[in-house]
Amino acid sequence: MLVPEVENGSSTSDNPLDDAQDVTMDSDDQSPPTCDVLYSNMPLDAWFQAGDSLFNLELSRYLRDSTYIEELYNDILQNHKAIQQAAHTPPIPGSLPTCPIVLNGVSDQTMRNFLEYLTVKWKWGATVDSNKYSEDETLDCISLAQRWGLTFLEQDLFDSLNLPSQSPALRLYASLKFKTNYLEQDDLRTLVFTPL
Repeated sequence: MLVPEVENGSSTSDNPLDDAQDVTMDSDDQSPPTCDVLYSNMPLDAWFQAGDSLFNLELSRYLRDSTYIEELYNDILQNHKAIQQAAHTPPIPGSLPTCPIVLNGVSDQTMRNFLEYLTVKWKWGATVDSNKYSEDETLDCISLAQRWGLTFLEQDLFDSLNLPSQSPALRLYASLKFKTNYLEQDDLRTLVFTPL
């Protein structure tokens, strides 16, 4: 705010900031907000059953990484709101520990490994040692990552396998499991003509 000058050239205000030029930026020139999506979404858990064990995953951390998780988060959030408004609303799978999403064909150890890798990788950024998992455990975790659309995790796990340096049998297994060709040019010949 500029204060009109008096005849002697001095300002009528005692505050030196009143004479400062207005430097407010246009909205186009302003920097984007520094808050992350992580802090703008309410923390919300989803419950899963693998084998005989219950697991929960805090979904808001992974909303930007997976449309499956984003849809699940929104569905559970809407269900929680509906339950608060009307007591007769049934919970949807995943919203409560008494109504988990049942992961058929996934062992409790696979789910434990997957969640450990996912949460430690997210928290500490590549400090988890993926070499402590067997090749089969890693492939099972890759399958879950694909199922949930977590491509960053799928890629990390694939990189940890280092398929080009693995045996032709493992590359064939990975190719069949994920319906993607990981075989090298002579792998089939090696597999067919190598005695057991």
